[in-house]
Amino acid sequence: MRCPIEASCFSTKETLTMVSHLISALVGFLCLISPCSCLDNGLALTPQMGYNSWYDLKCTDSMNATTLRAIADKMVSSGLRDAGYTYLNLDDCYVGSRAPNGTLLPDFRKFPSGMRDLSDYVHSKGLLFGVYTARCTNTCAGRPASMHHEVEDAHTFSDLWNVDYVKEDSCSGCGKVNATEQYATMSAALNATGRHILFDMCWGCITEIELRPAIGNSWRIGPDDGNWNNVLININIDSELAEYAGPGHWNNPCLLISFSDDGSETCTALQSRTQFSAYAILAAPLMISGTVLHMSKYTLETYVNKEVIAVSQDPLGKQGKRVAGSDLSPIPGNNQAAFVAPCTGHASQQWTMGPAVGLPGGYLQAASGRCLNVDNCKDEVIVIPACPVWPHDSCCLNCTNMIFNLDNATGVLRSGEPTQRSVFVDWQTLLISLQSATTLRGMTSSSTWAYDAASKALSIEVPSELQADLRAERMCVTDNPHGVHPSTYNIWARSLSTGKIALLFMNVGSQSVDLTCDAACLANAGVIPGHQYAMRDLWLHQEMGTLNQTHITAPNVTAEGGCTMLLLTPQ
Repeated sequence: MRCPIEASCFSTKETLTMVSHLISALVGFLCLISPCSCLDNGLALTPQMGYNSWYDLKCTDSMNATTLRAIADKMVSSGLRDAGYTYLNLDDCYVGSRAPNGTLLPDFRKFPSGMRDLSDYVHSKGLLFGVYTARCTNTCAGRPASMHHEVEDAHTFSDLWNVDYVKEDSCSGCGKVNATEQYATMSAALNATGRHILFDMCWGCITEIELRPAIGNSWRIGPDDGNWNNVLININIDSELAEYAGPGHWNNPCLLISFSDDGSETCTALQSRTQFSAYAILAAPLMISGTVLHMSKYTLETYVNKEVIAVSQDPLGKQGKRVAGSDLSPIPGNNQAAFVAPCTGHASQQWTMGPAVGLPGGYLQAASGRCLNVDNCKDEVIVIPACPVWPHDSCCLNCTNMIFNLDNATGVLRSGEPTQRSVFVDWQTLLISLQSATTLRGMTSSSTWAYDAASKALSIEVPSELQADLRAERMCVTDNPHGVHPSTYNIWARSLSTGKIALLFMNVGSQSVDLTCDAACLANAGVIPGHQYAMRDLWLHQEMGTLNQTHITAPNVTAEGGCTMLLLTPQ
């Protein structure tokens, strides 16, 4: 239970400093308490639901008070608020500067009446108001962030802006301070205000995840999910983290994506529906980050499906699990992002240089027969389904996009495509990209690459300030982080209160298929032999008869992101 601190207590810088010292003394305790301890602020007893501005507005001119007021109005008139979406959250690009006394100030060009005015308007609509910061000196868009200002910013959020939700990101410029300690500092600062503020840690990895329930109400577990492939990556990561989720503390696989305000598509409407269904099974936060103002009828029907929302908000708070299939990939061996992982010596981390496999020098071929490639000669490094048969003149730029040159003296790895850009790791997501003029979050140019011919490992040095967080000095390039063959389908199950079970059949392959949960699958899902269960399709809103104890088949599950979702109710 928290003891409220009066706003007047923050009237002087000396008092803020005193509170800061008290919070610092608490941080060490927060970082040492047992994994079963949880942040007890009475919030997020079921996964939070709402809107986040990032994929919708990003840093465009539309990220302003007028647009956000309109979104608040639309959340009410569309029925989203009444369906449970209570938070309206600003992401990056609303902060302008700091006042001479250190107080955070909004960008008055876009928010001329300030944040409290917008907050009051959002609250007047029966919604809750959320904001964004970062644990570093700057946000990911380069705006002032909260490092060394945690107490001041918590005071601003609580007493000046009347905030109900704080998302704290992890961007560049975080220094050598341990991420857990930084998040714990902000957590304690927010808790000390006496205001009930949901704390969401945007932490794109699972380092020290066992400590997170004691610090925040939710935490990111993987990369930004601005595309369908990253949605699947996050689902794969979350499949192993159910033990850390529960009432008041949730694994967060990122935002719900669809179309943005400018009409650009991050995934199809069908994939949005399957993502929504999967996040309900995963007991994940449901934070819409596509357009609300121009949302299609189909997408609105997706997000206000009361039966699927009931699965998400089930009071038991037990995260679902995968009961059939393995890590998802849109097509077996299809193009996927390349990334680094802790070096284990697994076959998925073994790369043979070109001449040894009958390809030109500079080709990097995995044991699976897959090759590294520059995606469409642009900015991403991917792993392609199969290395080409040489000579092969039909691929991009005569295959120079598949050639990588390592300078053993400097440790610089460069792509062979014409601009000869350096290869680097975005340490926020562990994804591999090419050096460009734009500074990306977490980018560092100091990391050096090395290739060990004996182990066939291509590894990169972890920046010194991240070695404690990642628990590694070097990370290895991998074409398969979990060491299992990817799957085009999954079946998931979530145990609900009163003995109900939700089942989700997902198909991410290129062909529609019948998906069957056999007897072993049903047993893994928690179906009790001999018990009778009524089946209901939560998207067709139809009763589907009584469960056959030997199997359930979902017929003709649509390709490229289709799903069937069933509710089993004991009779």
